[in-house]
Amino acid sequence: MMDKTADCCEGENQKKARKLPAESRLIPLLIGGFTLLTLLFGGWLIYQSSPANLESTANAQAYTEQASADWGEIDINGGNAAYDFRIENRGTETLTLTNVQTSCDCTTAQININGDASPYFGMHSTSSWVGKVPPGETATLTVIFDPLFHGPDAVGPMERFIAIETNDANQPMLEFKLTGNVIKK
Repeated sequence: MMDKTADCCEGENQKKARKLPAESRLIPLLIGGFTLLTLLFGGWLIYQSSPANLESTANAQAYTEQASADWGEIDINGGNAAYDFRIENRGTETLTLTNVQTSCDCTTAQININGDASPYFGMHSTSSWVGKVPPGETATLTVIFDPLFHGPDAVGPMERFIAIETNDANQPMLEFKLTGNVIKK
C-alpha cells in the first residue's frame, strides 16, 4: 500500500528539509527576543537622556548680578579661558536649573550647587540632569572656552552664549554672554 502523504519524487534530503522548519523555530524567536530587548534598552536610554521638563513657579526667583563678561585678550596658545557666573535663588521655593546649552562646541559649561557638580554641557548636549538651588542659596555656572578648538589660525573677536532653563515663571530662560578677542602672542 502506498503512503498518500509522501511525494513519490521526494528523496531522503527533501524529507530532512521538511522537518527543518519545525526545528528552526527557535532562531526567529531568539532574533525577535533580541530585537525587542534592544528596542526596550534604546527607549530607556533615550528617556534617560531626554531634556528635563519643568513646572514653573512664581516662588522660585533666579537672580544674577551679571549676565555678561569680557575675557579681553585670550592667547590662542595659553590654554582654556574660564569664567564663573553666580545664580542666586531669591525666592521661597527651590530654583530648578536644567537643559544647559552653549552656542558653540568650543565652549562648555558646568553648574556647581553646594559642592555638587553637574556634568559638562556643550552645544549639542541633551541631559536629564536637574540642579536644585534651595531658597537663599547660590549656584556657580563655570564657562570654559577652548581657543584652539577651531584650529591654530582661529584668531579674532569671539562671542559665546550659554542658556539655562529654570522653573522661575518670570525668567524661564537664563542667558549668559561672554566675549573676547583671540590673539597669537
